[in-house]
Parts: sequence; structure tokens; C-alpha cells
Amino acid sequence: MFQTRVALADDDGSIHHFGFSFVEAQRIISGELDPNILVDVIGRVYNMSQVHQSSPNDLNNKRVTVDIEDATKTKMGITLWGLYADQIVNFVSKSSQGPVVIVCQFCKIKEYAGTRSLSNSMDATRILINSEVEEITQFHEGLLPEDRNTPFNPVVGRALLTTSPIEAAFSGWALSPVDLLQHFRNGDVICVIAQVLQVNKEKGWYKIEVIVSDEFGIANLIAFDRDAFNYLGKTTTNIGAESVKNVEDNDGWPKKLDSFVGQKFIFKVGIKVSEWKVFTSLTVQKMIDDPTILDKYSVHRHPQIDLTSVMDDLTTPDMNKSKQ
Repeated sequence: MFQTRVALADDDGSIHHFGFSFVEAQRIISGELDPNILVDVIGRVYNMSQVHQSSPNDLNNKRVTVDIEDATKTKMGITLWGLYADQIVNFVSKSSQGPVVIVCQFCKIKEYAGTRSLSNSMDATRILINSEVEEITQFHEGLLPEDRNTPFNPVVGRALLTTSPIEAAFSGWALSPVDLLQHFRNGDVICVIAQVLQVNKEKGWYKIEVIVSDEFGIANLIAFDRDAFNYLGKTTTNIGAESVKNVEDNDGWPKKLDSFVGQKFIFKVGIKVSEWKVFTSLTVQKMIDDPTILDKYSVHRHPQIDLTSVMDDLTTPDMNKSKQ
């Protein structure tokens, strides 16, 4: 009969316990790295936001952002959610004065309003804070004298700000001009601020296609029943039933759907590219016309350029004509 025998072996120093592969913050911020690859970073925490939570009972939506400075003095934000947020908040609430060095392993690269930062992945991320590991010890030893004090107030980290579930649904997603929606990858989620020009009657009303525009372009978005209900106060089924009753007056088209036209919304759009990249489907995951949320996002929009103010002598000459 075969038997299993287990024995304690000598530690092999060539095998790293955690297997860190740190990258510089500048490589993340510049867009050099593939956002589909999880990354490891290490840095000194120099700022920490208040804790945000959409509902006191929804612990998974609790989030906090820590700002770190890496060994090259490059600064970057990391948003931690759920238990990862609890980990940094609990540490700060108990720690004494002194520098806080954090390791975030297997983090996702996020982009919002043109700025790249990090966020923990759902389950893979590992967080180490002032732990007794070689990399953290070496980072502490390399700190300058002015960096050896904790520069943030631990009390701030324990404060709780409750945000509405609607606002939380848009938080942290990239904001894009409408004309770039066709250029994103399959599975991306992007926010746009746009005005509804028209509801496409040819597509029917159970799956509403709205034609929207901003100052950069036009796109066709697909919105479903729940979004129509949130805005119109009625399901498309009920709207359709009313339309059938009054078919002689409205040619079978629910006039209430025309109330979308002319309204400005912030749309959270899911990108789906067909297998052969023949077409891109743009599906609305959430839409809202709340002025407060629109104002917050509008701050990050690209400024409009008034072309009428450009002087003629500043225009680019036609090189082909100049040679004639």
C-alpha cells in the first residue's frame, strides 16, 4: 500500500511568497499598460477620502479612495470597495502616527474623464498595509524625512457619506463624446451626456431606439422598458395598450414616447461588438435626467471650440494649392 508522508521543508528564498510584479504609477497614468491586465503597485498613502456608501445596508457598495505616491514621486488614486475599503479604514482607525505604505496586488486599471486610476478586482486583489514584508520595509527605508509623517486625518477616513443608488450607478465610469462610442471594445461600459433628437418609430416601442447627439456626434442607443418607466411613469406595455385604444388618433404610435425628444440625459451605455465586428450595439444600462448628476459630469466634458472666433490668418494652408 502507498502511504503519504508530509515533512516541513527548508524555506527556498528564491521563491517569493507573494510574487509581486510592481509597475510604476506613471506607466498606468500614461495609458502605456493594457487595462485588461491586473497590476501590482506600492506607494505611500498621502490622502484618503471619506467613505461613500449608497445604502447603510449595502456593504458591497461601500468605497473609499486612497491617493498614493510611488518611489518615483508619481501620485495616483486607488478606489477600494467593500471589504477592501474596510481593511484600510480599520487600519487607519487603529494606527499611530507615521508613514503608511500600501501594496495593492492584482488591481484593475480604470479610466474616468480621461484620468486613469486603479480599483480592486472583485476577489483577486490582495492588500497589504505596513506589513512586515521585504518590499514594504525597503519602501519605508527609502522615504525622505518629510514623508515620514502621516499626512491625512484618520477621522476623515471613518466618516460615512451616503450617496443615492442612482448616483452610485454612474460613479467611476468613463465619460466619452458620443462619436467615440463606436470605437470602444466589446464589454466596455461608457457614460455619455446627450440630447435625444428622435425616437425611432421603425423599431417599435417595446425596445426603444433613441437617436441622441452631443456637440461631437450622433448615435443610436437602445433603451428598454425599465428606463421608459422611470422617466415616463408608465411601462411600454401600458403605453402600447393606450396607443391601441387611440389608434385612429396617433397612427398606432404612442405619442407619450415623443416626450423623450429634446431632453438631455446622462446615459450609461454597454458596448457589444458583433462576432465579426460587422456592427456595434449600444445598449442603455441606466439613464437619468437629474440636473445635479448632469452638472457633476458636465464638469469633465471637453470644452467646445467656437470656430467663428478663429482668425483667417490662423487657418492651415492647403499645401497642394500652394504649389500650383
